[in-house]
Amino acid sequence: MRDETETFASQKPAQSPRLHSLDFYRGVALIFILIDHLEMVTGHLVLSTFTLRRIGLADGLDTFVFISGVVFGLVHRRVQESSFIRSQWKAIRRIGVLLAANWVTFAFVLILALSFRTNDFTLNILRIDQAVSHPIAALSGVATMMFQPFGFDILPLYVGILIIAPTILWVSERTLLGGLSVSIGLYVMALINPAATLVTSDSTPWFFQPLGWQLVFTTGMLSLRIPLKEQHFSVRVLLAASTLLAFLTLSIFAWDLTTFYRTQNSAWLVGHSIPGPLRILHFMLLAASITLLHSFWKYERQIVFVHWLVQIGRSPLPVFLFGLCFTYVAALTCTGLTSLEILLVEFNGILLSFFVAVLYHRLTTPPCKPTNPT
Repeated sequence: MRDETETFASQKPAQSPRLHSLDFYRGVALIFILIDHLEMVTGHLVLSTFTLRRIGLADGLDTFVFISGVVFGLVHRRVQESSFIRSQWKAIRRIGVLLAANWVTFAFVLILALSFRTNDFTLNILRIDQAVSHPIAALSGVATMMFQPFGFDILPLYVGILIIAPTILWVSERTLLGGLSVSIGLYVMALINPAATLVTSDSTPWFFQPLGWQLVFTTGMLSLRIPLKEQHFSVRVLLAASTLLAFLTLSIFAWDLTTFYRTQNSAWLVGHSIPGPLRILHFMLLAASITLLHSFWKYERQIVFVHWLVQIGRSPLPVFLFGLCFTYVAALTCTGLTSLEILLVEFNGILLSFFVAVLYHRLTTPPCKPTNPT
């Protein structure tokens, strides 16, 4: 008799049609993350003026986590129709892929840092100054998620979310209120006692706390339960306009609110490690307006930049890892550049991200078998 785990692993659900609109939004989020990372490590402010990070409390990570929740719900809802254990096993296998990819990418970055030794200030910004001195310990720390240099804290965040996501989805499929209650309860627990959440090897909390960010992920996962197309066209337009107006209004006061709450020792309201309530509200207003508009918006993939973003969004893991490597290359080798030169570097990063996505898609997509004429 075969082991039950092998049985579940061998069963593959039927493939569902791909939603190119989700790939488009995910591509936008990946480009925002790339731009923000590049300009954070180079100290320039060029294209990040137009990213979410500069117009509000949220940034590309919020969008990426939310859409990941939507995709997770689409896939795992069908899987859980046959078995919850199979859904959990699928999530565990994905965790294994993420951990392996994270470690291999860091090994490449560490070799790069050892080859192009730069000033201590750059190494400190990248949080790899200790890794250069103790490479073996750093490799071990990344493998166990106990060491998280710059940029290598996003995949561990997703790993933490994947551990609990199948359970939240299973509960929500039986009672939507129950699933939301579990998610909100975990979020409140993280806000009340941040010290009880995950910590790194030097006893500092994870930069991105999974118990806090899972609320954004769960909201995306459960957004599929909202029957938008059953609402009248004019009602959807009114709701979309209202939520978009509320988002823009809050955007105007975003930086003032951030400064005010930090001076009042209430930074948790707009937090980053654990997304604060105001940050979540701000992003949800944007997500709601886009979702409402999307319900009657037909994408034209013939438009070049739309096609590029769809291609980038359909291969999130290789594109993100490439962007991480590209950011480190820029930080370690492109010192003293002007803003115009940084802009050229960013455009090259976006262009190469597209080529990486296309190459990965071609390498992983099996060729179509020709059909014999009858």
